[in-house]
Amino acid sequence: MNMQNQIADIIVRFFDNQEWQYNYSEENGLFESGVQLDNEPGGAMIHCIVGGGAFTVMVAPEIAIEEDAFDDVKDFITAANARLMIGCLVLDCEEHVLYFRVGQNCAGLLPNDTIVEDAFMFPITFIDELCPVLLELLAGTISPEDALAQVFSDDEEE
Repeated sequence: MNMQNQIADIIVRFFDNQEWQYNYSEENGLFESGVQLDNEPGGAMIHCIVGGGAFTVMVAPEIAIEEDAFDDVKDFITAANARLMIGCLVLDCEEHVLYFRVGQNCAGLLPNDTIVEDAFMFPITFIDELCPVLLELLAGTISPEDALAQVFSDDEEE
């Protein structure tokens, strides 16, 4: 069994352990799923791509980013990405979607269950916590600087 299939099997085990429904295309190495969030909008899409001895998890809240908000969102994610230790925020301007992306290079070693779980749960948790701030940013009720301060307020207290 090649490495891509072995990594995919570990990801399948993660989805099964979470009792999450998913679709997997072995041809494209693509998993698609969704998750309920505690905060509005209430749901997020999950895409995971497996290939080249690595896997990438992308989590996107079900929030459309309108073009008139692109500049503020770009300012926010540029500053946020400079502070993130793991992963990054990406704005897909064609699809009008913001997602959090985490990549894991397996470097010839299979990831254990904890690594796979962290690769999914960190972006899900981050997106869930980001949603209320993102909605305020999109409504124009806070600036990108204020959004950044809210998202990273715990970091400043440490």
